[in-house]
Amino acid sequence: MSNLPATLAALASDALGAFGVPGGAAATRALEAVLRKRAEQARDILIDELRHGERTLASGEVEEVVAVLYRYARAAHEGTARLNLRLMAKVIAGQAEAGAVRADTFLAYADVLAGLRREEIVVLGCLVRHWTSCGPVVEGEEGRRASEAQKRARDELVPRGLSGLAPTGRFGCRGTAGSFGKSGGGAWMDCVCCGSAAVAERPERTARGYRRFRCLDCTRQFNERSAGALNRTHYPSDVIALVVLWRLRYRLTLRDLAEMFLHRGIVFGHEAVRDWEAKLAPVLAGELRRRRHGKGGAGRRSWFVDETYLKVRGRWRYLYRAIDRNGDLVDTMLSERRDMAAAQAFFRSAKAATGLVPDRVTTDGHGSYPRAIRTTLGRRVAHRTRRYKNNRLEQDHRGVKGRTRCMRGFKSFASAERFCRSHDELRDFLRLRTRHNQHVPADRRRRLHLRRAAAALAILVGA
Repeated sequence: MSNLPATLAALASDALGAFGVPGGAAATRALEAVLRKRAEQARDILIDELRHGERTLASGEVEEVVAVLYRYARAAHEGTARLNLRLMAKVIAGQAEAGAVRADTFLAYADVLAGLRREEIVVLGCLVRHWTSCGPVVEGEEGRRASEAQKRARDELVPRGLSGLAPTGRFGCRGTAGSFGKSGGGAWMDCVCCGSAAVAERPERTARGYRRFRCLDCTRQFNERSAGALNRTHYPSDVIALVVLWRLRYRLTLRDLAEMFLHRGIVFGHEAVRDWEAKLAPVLAGELRRRRHGKGGAGRRSWFVDETYLKVRGRWRYLYRAIDRNGDLVDTMLSERRDMAAAQAFFRSAKAATGLVPDRVTTDGHGSYPRAIRTTLGRRVAHRTRRYKNNRLEQDHRGVKGRTRCMRGFKSFASAERFCRSHDELRDFLRLRTRHNQHVPADRRRRLHLRRAAAALAILVGA
């Protein structure tokens, strides 16, 4: 492990000298220090995981251990994030605890774990926690056989060592996976108050199992969720994320969600669901809007624009909505009036959300649309108001209208605007068709829904 930093430092020195950059020796020393620190951090992470279960290696395992450690060292030198190194170290520790260090098994897992993003690691933690916490529904001999089959399948798919994190459901912290810090007795994230990297981990944990830290500069104490929207909540982040996802996705009232989780032993009131939605729904909507920004295609430049009605505090308000030729969402905006200013604001918002200017816009016959299109989108955009051309958008209104029907209206304009935008963004993200009237097989629908729902949960958990 000591040859690679010296080689990289020599290459950096030669490159800086070739370009005539002054201070090349200082830059070389700085690079050597960074690479040396990275190697020390990777070593400390591995030692921290292995010292929980010490045992003597057999003589036949030496070659296997050398191959495993070489792959781990190569991942550290390639700049693998510390959170991913922690997962790889846990797999090594799990194999050592089981008494069977196998290089081929570790290499298969290492290639996957080294490239995971932080959102994917959070989803992996939630899935492992749910899998290990679920027991057999049937009691007796049949339940015992089902439990053994479930354990065998889990051992084949989940590396030994990662399942030990299941009680907390967390594989890291709120800090970014690429930020290196102290390990062993150190930290995974910078101070949320002053931003200092001089952070020490405390031995105790919070009541929900999250790690606690103390800043050595400002002496403030914080935990993994202190910098997020779920700070000081009394329930785990994955539970709150699932509540908000079901709230936005399905036709459930606040009290319906409270009763559903009551049957699972999780007790909270309907007002808690309202507070969680107010905190997490804007985060989810903003992230989904960012992901679809700039995505073009054959049907993305043909917009269908219309407005529908929603009752807010007993008065009808106008919900501007637009979809493209493929049926994908363009934008959603709630307005108190249906006039020129509202139409112009909607087109500006749609252009900012998609990053595109359409070639053609289809609307109804309202008089505010022609001038709003000319002033915000340009005179080259074709505008048509033919009869029945907007039928696909009229049918698409059923999604938000059917979802809000069981809510019996909104009490405030801000909550109505937040809910409608979040619902439409999530509905479009979970939409399985890529074009109008496309047939999607049932097995593919299930796979796509699980994958996209897990991605939405990862956004909510990491908020």
